[in-house]
Amino acid sequence: MKKLTLILFLLPLFNWAQKPIFTTAKVKAATVYFNAAELSQNTAVNLPAGTSEIVVKNVADYLNENTVQIGAPNSVTVLSVQFTQNYISEYEIDEANPAIKKVRDSIIWTEKEIKKVKIDIYSNQQAIALLDANQTVGGTNTGLNVTELMKMVDFYKSKRTQLDNTIMVLEENQNKLTNKLNNLKSKLEINTQKEEKNSKGKLIIQVMNEAAGLVNLDINYITNNASWSPFYDLRADNISTPINMIYKAQVVHYT
Repeated sequence: MKKLTLILFLLPLFNWAQKPIFTTAKVKAATVYFNAAELSQNTAVNLPAGTSEIVVKNVADYLNENTVQIGAPNSVTVLSVQFTQNYISEYEIDEANPAIKKVRDSIIWTEKEIKKVKIDIYSNQQAIALLDANQTVGGTNTGLNVTELMKMVDFYKSKRTQLDNTIMVLEENQNKLTNKLNNLKSKLEINTQKEEKNSKGKLIIQVMNEAAGLVNLDINYITNNASWSPFYDLRADNISTPINMIYKAQVVHYT
């Protein structure tokens, strides 16, 4: 009975230990007040059944955590919401980002091409080794006449040159692919840093989901890093005609 109780107690801990799910919120609307703004965002997340930690990126860098409201389907229970600017994770960032996904796919393709080239180089090198071995055996065969020996020399020379040239072309291609791979990895690092820089603020949402599937989340909150002030544009054709007064708004934000 004690063992069973211990197992049941530890089950929630194992559930919470799963990998966090990263997603990027999109802005639907913004209502700007004199000294604040209300932002409405949404995102879609594939959630497993049970408890999950969702890391929402692309939210305002500064927001009032007490104003955060999460709209979710009835099958999803929001357990907690936390805002942070210093989220640290051992896991990779949001792979759904198109720029990052494109570069990562290119890296996978380039690595496969490099492996193919290496296989081709090795095959040609083995063919040369076999050709050299046969040439040595043929050279020790005293039964060959001059004509047969010349044919063997011509064949060896032609085939050896062909294989060497093939290897040279393959090695040049390998160098190009290696340079491309290094550039892609550098680009991935830049895109990753840019993603992190542009997404300083994050919402960490703990949820309980009844069944696995795609879940839509609506996110609303207030940020004080936006405001607007009125100003006017006065226009008149001459001093005897009425003045047209245009009412405008100067909007600033650092969200």
